[in-house]
Amino acid sequence: MAKQKNMPAKTSSKKPTKKNSKKIDIVSIFKKITRFIKDVIVELKKVTWPSRKNLISYTIAVVVFVIIMMVVIYGIDSGAAAAIQAIFG
Repeated sequence: MAKQKNMPAKTSSKKPTKKNSKKIDIVSIFKKITRFIKDVIVELKKVTWPSRKNLISYTIAVVVFVIIMMVVIYGIDSGAAAAIQAIFG
């Protein structure tokens, strides 16, 4: 005969009641939000902020680049419109 293994009896696991689970979920959400805000503050302290001189020069460079791109796109658009007008008249 084959030996039978002793199997442990099934135990019932307690499930949290709805009141307790909602309370736990709300508390954990606020803990997660608080932790996130703390992490954001820590990361912002690590940032190397540009000086005022650098900030102004970067801003001017971006504005000049945007103006150049506006002129290029306007030229392409006007040229395409003129070409389409000439073809389909």
